[in-house]
Amino acid sequence: MFEEIFKSDSYLATPFITQLIGEYVFEILFVIKHNLSLTKLDNIIKLKADNLKYFKTIERRIQSYWDCYYKSIFPNKLDYAGFQILNAVENRTKELNLTNSI
Repeated sequence: MFEEIFKSDSYLATPFITQLIGEYVFEILFVIKHNLSLTKLDNIIKLKADNLKYFKTIERRIQSYWDCYYKSIFPNKLDYAGFQILNAVENRTKELNLTNSI
């Protein structure tokens, strides 16, 4: 069941995937990162646009968990899967020229 959520490109799976992006378990972030598709990224961008306050909370959680648990393992934030996922969302947003709308 868990793997099916990660593999799904359905928008209905997006809130569950996005919630897990903000969790501290690195292995979950690794699976999400390696199952990102353009459709998933587009879905996350839509969720972010519709729920910016919620998405900002997810971003803060990624920062906090990296700082508390993973900073010593990944001194460079960009090596941490949570930030890599956020960067993928940001890059896709720029690619779609949506930066001003979010």
